[in-house]
Amino acid sequence: MDFTTQMGIAFLGGLYSGYTGDLSGVSLGMAPAVDSFSASNEIQGVLDELLLLNDNHETCQLLLPRIAEKYAASFSKPNGRITVDIDECWGTINESDYLLIHNGTSRALENCTIQVELVGASGESRKNIHFVRNWPGKSSICARYSAGQKFGSRDVAFRTTVYDIQKATVTIWSPKYTTAIDYVYEGKERDRDIAEACKNLSFSGKYLPFSSGIFWNTQRGVEFTHDGLDFLPPSRAEIAFKSRTNSKSYVSNNDTWLCGNSKTFRTAEGQLNHDPNSIELTLSFPRSEYRHKVTLNLGK
Repeated sequence: MDFTTQMGIAFLGGLYSGYTGDLSGVSLGMAPAVDSFSASNEIQGVLDELLLLNDNHETCQLLLPRIAEKYAASFSKPNGRITVDIDECWGTINESDYLLIHNGTSRALENCTIQVELVGASGESRKNIHFVRNWPGKSSICARYSAGQKFGSRDVAFRTTVYDIQKATVTIWSPKYTTAIDYVYEGKERDRDIAEACKNLSFSGKYLPFSSGIFWNTQRGVEFTHDGLDFLPPSRAEIAFKSRTNSKSYVSNNDTWLCGNSKTFRTAEGQLNHDPNSIELTLSFPRSEYRHKVTLNLGK
């Protein structure tokens, strides 16, 4: 397949999949060409033109709601007829966020224009437009939103989501039914997804005993290594050193913790004067009430 053909496939794939909020067609079609010709200024120019075409395509998408409103039914409250659920990518690299919209009625909806506005914790927002010609009753539709990737001259291209989703507003226009749903992802909804992701987590630990030195002493501590997720976001770690008679705890604030990397937690001088029987690690994350607990039993 020559380069021109690959460009055509990539561009058409982008237009088709972009209409449904998924621009992976561009990146997949272009990957071999980018790897082979990334040093070429001519290729770089073509990539920039492709990015501009995509921007124009997204602008056209945003005009669709204006047209849809003209032919849509009058506004109705959702009253549970339409429900929304978000599954945010958490602890994984190059994955996507997913939005599920369920038609809980027995009636099909036709020619639906759907606008999804995502808002992040920082206030960043992003609108995605979808068109569903026939949406059967008692069924769901799913949209995939990408965090984007480096492409051409841009550090982040083809991005269709926001970081740390806080809420979403889903507006549906159709000739027989028009409504809007405000969905709050903050709180229990997000905690539930984090807890589900953390089911894949595993930890190994190693106790670090006290060691006296000539110039200074090495205090007691523990080393933990995690596996199962690509990374853990910045977190607060509470480490409890427990014996049969007492427990000493201290807190550490962590940066992003990559899979397979070890973190060492050391007590301060005089903070822990005995060897523990077990060590408990409790991790908490920003904007979440979920707590992930790990216990290292020392067999003493």
